[in-house]
Amino acid sequence: MKEPLKPKILVFGSGGHAKVVINAIECQNKFQIQALVDPFSALQTLADYSVLRDHASLAPTNFVVAIGDNTIRKKLYASLVLDGWTPQAVIHPSAIIARDVEIGAGTVIFAGAIINPASVVGENAIINTAATVDHDGDIGSHCHIAPGCHLAGNVMVAEGAFLGIGARIIPKVKIGSWSVTGAGSVVIKDVEAHTTVVGVPAKLLTKRATVSQ
Repeated sequence: MKEPLKPKILVFGSGGHAKVVINAIECQNKFQIQALVDPFSALQTLADYSVLRDHASLAPTNFVVAIGDNTIRKKLYASLVLDGWTPQAVIHPSAIIARDVEIGAGTVIFAGAIINPASVVGENAIINTAATVDHDGDIGSHCHIAPGCHLAGNVMVAEGAFLGIGARIIPKVKIGSWSVTGAGSVVIKDVEAHTTVVGVPAKLLTKRATVSQ
């Protein structure tokens, strides 16, 4: 019996992050990658898929944005949705996700990630390799939780925040929107929006002016 055709998906981006997204899509075995789109890439192909310079000639279809930068990813995601494209979540089959977890459209969850009960992940977010979100976590849209991060229970991460590789967050802490938590930091108190914190325990490094995202 012939295997039914899988729906097509377009991947926006062709850098290192895109390689991991491609792997997750292939392992998930739910979509067929149509092509990659990256106007800034010199590549013709990546992982045997064509790299297109633009998508103007293509009819809107399923998509995922494979770009690690939160600001760029949000802008591209919003533009594609406005043009009628359909965002799809990509989840590596080795990720462990509790049955009541809510996952937003366009979010990618990589190999070995764990998301425990009563957690919510917004749209277009990244839960990277082996990151863990314990019970009652609230991860906002367009966030990037880098590899090996560990979030305890009842942690709230607001829109666009970035947690660097190996960051650890104690229970009930709130991470402000568009903030940056440095790699390996241990966060024991709330982090303000538009700030960068680093260290063990994490302390304020810089505070940025609020900008329109």
